[in-house]
Amino acid sequence: MVVAGHTLELLSMVSVRDGSPLISLYVRIFPCAIFCAVGEIGDLINFFSFSAWLFYGMSFTSLLVLRFKRRHEPKNKEIFQVPLVLPIIMILLALYLIIVPIIADPQLPYLYATIFMFSGLLLYFPFVLCKVKWKWFDNVTLFFQLLCKVGIPDKDV
Repeated sequence: MVVAGHTLELLSMVSVRDGSPLISLYVRIFPCAIFCAVGEIGDLINFFSFSAWLFYGMSFTSLLVLRFKRRHEPKNKEIFQVPLVLPIIMILLALYLIIVPIIADPQLPYLYATIFMFSGLLLYFPFVLCKVKWKWFDNVTLFFQLLCKVGIPDKDV
């Protein structure tokens, strides 16, 4: 099932040939290629694990928030339920794996990685949440649609 409206329309498009999210993959590959060209693969792996555990921690925190925020709603099979101890353990593990590398070997690239990850909010708030439209961006979207042969997926996919 496609969840619409949570990203830029261009990033949610999939290949008409095989259904893969090409534009989204290219957007992820581009910074990695630049980092590999400038830095070392070991640094890329370190900062990927740092950013991955940051997002894992936020995901498990959202489980706790939803559990207490919606505790009065009726329970049914469709609601994802998890024992309370599991997200707590995973949040503690995520905090450990985020904080220890910074304390053990403080490097400025950890700050750069955090800024880079949260810079996506600069695109999310105006263009996704507030639905700001620029007329010229429609031309950019059309250009990349034709270049990469991508389109908007069906709602029932």
